Amino acid sequence: MHERVKIITDSTADLPADIVTRYNIEVLPMHIIIDGVNKHDKDVDIERIYPIVESAQSKENIPITHSPTIEEVKDAYMRARDEGYTHIISIHISSKLSRLCSNAEKAAEQVPGIIVNVVDSQYASVALGLLVFRAADEVSNGMPVTELMSNMPKYIRAMRFLIKIKTLKLLEISGRLGLLRMYKNRDTTGEGMIITMRGGILVPFEIIPKKKIASRVLAMIKAAYKPNSSIYLAYGSNAGLAKEYMPLISQIRKKYKIISYFETETGHINLIHVGPESWAVAYFK
Repeated sequence: MHERVKIITDSTADLPADIVTRYNIEVLPMHIIIDGVNKHDKDVDIERIYPIVESAQSKENIPITHSPTIEEVKDAYMRARDEGYTHIISIHISSKLSRLCSNAEKAAEQVPGIIVNVVDSQYASVALGLLVFRAADEVSNGMPVTELMSNMPKYIRAMRFLIKIKTLKLLEISGRLGLLRMYKNRDTTGEGMIITMRGGILVPFEIIPKKKIASRVLAMIKAAYKPNSSIYLAYGSNAGLAKEYMPLISQIRKKYKIISYFETETGHINLIHVGPESWAVAYFK
């Protein structure tokens, strides 16, 4: 049977529009409840969120976010089936951060006539986006679904995801501190924190002066991969912070062979839970 494969993800992947269009990826929007009104994140002006999160002092002050419903995911799967697709690969935000993978699995059970593979990426933002990008590229190059699904755990294990944040305040307010709790009373004025994800949850890496963050991240990549290694790369920020991380990206691109990459602006969900003045880099060999 000839395979027609639909890639589906969610808006936390922060994928740039050109990649979404190129691979015909369906992006399920997350929900944001702001001023008591439930909207899809794509329908909320992100500029409206900046002053809210910058002044937030409690959970009641920040917008509520939640996953697409089972019915919304089911509708996406039915559209793919009705358009003649034989398979769906549905890759989503870490199940430790959202119930979306659970919703997707329940939706898949309700849609006969198409084979649905749900993948818990164990990541979010550009790391999730990079996994989706890799999967979509493999599908476009003719990789069979069984082979791709066999490879996905290896891609997830190989992924490295680093996030620079200004403050832990929003993670604490939203109840997502986890292992970062040990730093919640730390004064990070003049510093930045590098955090990462392991097993789908946020964990601390280190707090260092802002001016040393880019060189520290580059040193971490060098420790993992020899110069001239071939890697996949994704990076992005909110609040127009490209100038802060572009010297780092330039160094990475000089020292490594970049197989594929993308640059993006991180979206609403990232802003609400991680905060402004953050940027992220994801890469794997």
